[in-house]
Amino acid sequence: MSRDKEIILDIVKACRLILAFTREMNQDDFLEDEKTQSSVLYQIIIIGERDPLCGALVRFLLQFR
Repeated sequence: MSRDKEIILDIVKACRLILAFTREMNQDDFLEDEKTQSSVLYQIIIIGERDPLCGALVRFLLQFR
């Protein structure tokens, strides 16, 4: 598997986890739940660390031009 593909899959996994953590929550619920905030922030950090300059994501999206 290419490095870009691995990065994209990790980003997709992090996004799916964020959606799962926040499913059925409104903004007030989220703001009151420190565990969920922490979990979401951790996934955002993973996204940023996996592709800090969005290089893999940009190369992926350019395939669809």
